[in-house]
Amino acid sequence: MSSSIELASQLGLKPYEEFERALSPLLKRLPTEQLSEILKKIYLLAAEKTIDECDRKETLEWAQELQRRRQSVSACRTHLKTATDELLAAQTKFHPELPKWLDVAPMVEQLKRLDTFLADKETLLNRFAGVLADPTGSQIAHHGPAMIIPLDPPFLEFEGGAVFPGRGVTDLDDPFVAALDECLPSAPEGRRRRFDRDKVIAKVFGLLWQGRTKSSITQARRRIKRATGS
Repeated sequence: MSSSIELASQLGLKPYEEFERALSPLLKRLPTEQLSEILKKIYLLAAEKTIDECDRKETLEWAQELQRRRQSVSACRTHLKTATDELLAAQTKFHPELPKWLDVAPMVEQLKRLDTFLADKETLLNRFAGVLADPTGSQIAHHGPAMIIPLDPPFLEFEGGAVFPGRGVTDLDDPFVAALDECLPSAPEGRRRRFDRDKVIAKVFGLLWQGRTKSSITQARRRIKRATGS
């Protein structure tokens, strides 16, 4: 078992035997050896899709969590600003002929330094959240420590990193449809199709608990062909 399949199985991918039982009737006109090879390719693609979907879910959850943390820092800075204003207002109320019992300057300066520090952290959290919310082309770890290092130029590659394909439906689904379409054999020249490609691909989505109709697969394949000019 490949590492991708092993990981995907832990994430909920159905056993290979279920794919075999569900897809074999749709591909029964293929030679046995060819059928076995195609089913294995489909299962590996399904494993990779399962991992990609899990990565997308986890990164979006982290993006939301980081935004909550950023908002807490922002709220704290609002209170610091209020405290600074109150201290300065208090100083104006102090009678000038009284001894200098109240010197707010050091406290105000300390609050300003703290606000500058927190402003940097707020910006960093916001940037992290933005990268996670739309991480197309960035490097992230598969189910490892939650770690993204934003750099300019873009991102630091690290061992075990993997390109995250994006967060939109078509960003994940269209490449999967294209890969499945590619691994399914074309009909021999001059002969009719031996199986319904769109029905097979839709069935694979169903095995991944992702409802896609046959017509939606047909539309996706047309869209992909227009985009690739094939």
